[in-house]
Amino acid sequence: MTLPQVLAELNLDTDPELLAPHWDEDLASLPAVPELLRPEVFLPLCDYVRLDPAVGPLMEQVAAEIRGREALRTLWWHCANLLFHHLDYPGGQVRQWPVLDGLFGDLHGLPYLLMALGVVPLMKKKHQARGIPDEVTRGVYGNFEELMDNFAQLNHGLIGADLRVIYWLRHDSEGELYRLGRMEYMNRPFGGQVRVFRSRRTGEVLALAEDGVCYTADGYIGGPGGPDDPGNWTSVLDVNDERARGHLVHPRGHALRDEVLELPLSEWECALRRGDHVLDTHIPGGGGFHPDLCRDSMRQAAEFFAHYFPEQPYVGFGCMSWILNPKWHLVYRPDSNMTKWQEELYLFPIPSSGRDGLHFLFATGDLDLHTAPRDTSMRRAVLDWLLAGKWLRGGGAFMLTEQLAGYGSQYYRSQPRFA
Repeated sequence: MTLPQVLAELNLDTDPELLAPHWDEDLASLPAVPELLRPEVFLPLCDYVRLDPAVGPLMEQVAAEIRGREALRTLWWHCANLLFHHLDYPGGQVRQWPVLDGLFGDLHGLPYLLMALGVVPLMKKKHQARGIPDEVTRGVYGNFEELMDNFAQLNHGLIGADLRVIYWLRHDSEGELYRLGRMEYMNRPFGGQVRVFRSRRTGEVLALAEDGVCYTADGYIGGPGGPDDPGNWTSVLDVNDERARGHLVHPRGHALRDEVLELPLSEWECALRRGDHVLDTHIPGGGGFHPDLCRDSMRQAAEFFAHYFPEQPYVGFGCMSWILNPKWHLVYRPDSNMTKWQEELYLFPIPSSGRDGLHFLFATGDLDLHTAPRDTSMRRAVLDWLLAGKWLRGGGAFMLTEQLAGYGSQYYRSQPRFA
């Protein structure tokens, strides 16, 4: 069957170009019954990722329907391969895949949840090759919780996997992402628009803005006035064999237009620049963000990656997230756990849309501020901030490996220059 024929038979109004990549290849490899559609295969996987036992019978019903209809089985097989085996297929396009409510009614999220279970055998193979304990591998259940929670919020409590973020499981299938305690980590190149220098004599750490970055008057990237706001300014960074000269970035997360430093490289060394590897840190949902949990998780990560990936050195931790909003102490509470974590890190600006974090707080960024749910203190605080016409931005942060031992001292903010 051709792809247009399959879509027509299933009454799916989907542009064939969206799903065209690798179609012929997957059609040729289609088995009579894909392994993952067999109950004896997928039911143990449901248990492995801690799905509610009530999901199993529903999954069996959906799998039987897919097995029994050639067009549906062919499309499901192709999408499963696009998700986990054809990594050249853009993850962002997965969110445009067809909603299957016309085929499965209230169970329309289950075919994709069933597909997501395919991550487990791929991930286990990668982990076992490195001797990674099964207790770490089982940490993938947290990603399934988020996939299903997001889907339920947007679909009146139904069961399924959120197509907008299901591609994230690719990091698990490739053996890249690990949940260690409260947070998740990947060894990744640093992408922040700062260059970090360390004093050879005192250990002082300073970040300078990369060259050519457009900042708002108050030192952030992106603002209500747009790129042509008359208060904007552009950073300059000039590095030669003798010195580095550039605009200082304050560890509270903003660049300083009037503070241009000149650092002699006989006294200062570059400790972190774009492209250097860091433990890219991600914060799964679920609450419980106490500073002690963050500290313990980061220490676990440092030991884990040094032990299981010794061939992949890194210089510290990096993160870009809505949680690192440098105004979070004003948006929410100065004593919140997220603010306390920020205090241990060196913050820096990242590009912002003005509504950063809404997707994570409300499962969608497309919401009416006046009617959005106000059922938690955090949701109320964010909505009030936005309704007051203020900018909700994300932020970036780093911590060099040597500062991890002093977690709890607010090392970067307590440096004499900033204290």
